[in-house]
Amino acid sequence: MTDGIQFSELLEYLRGENQRWIRFFARHPQALDLPLDIAGSVRKLILHIFAVELFFANAVSGNPQVDVEKFPNSSLDDLFGISRERPTSTASFLPTRSQKTGPKSYA
Repeated sequence: MTDGIQFSELLEYLRGENQRWIRFFARHPQALDLPLDIAGSVRKLILHIFAVELFFANAVSGNPQVDVEKFPNSSLDDLFGISRERPTSTASFLPTRSQKTGPKSYA
């Protein structure tokens, strides 16, 4: 028996969670524009979360960084479309790494 989960299982879990949130916001679209102290709005917080995910997916994959602030995010599909970029980036990274590969610095 091994401890933990496979990275691919984590990615599948994230896809499922995204689908759950998409269904929630489809039923309650006004929730996206509720104000928040930390990000300005729920929409901006979600944009920040997806920006961080995409940043690290691109970093480990060697892909160029993108300016997520320029991504369209006015619709639910646009906003969650940003998160669909991350699994593609991360999935392309996984087969290229071995357990013997050491940590990489992103500073």
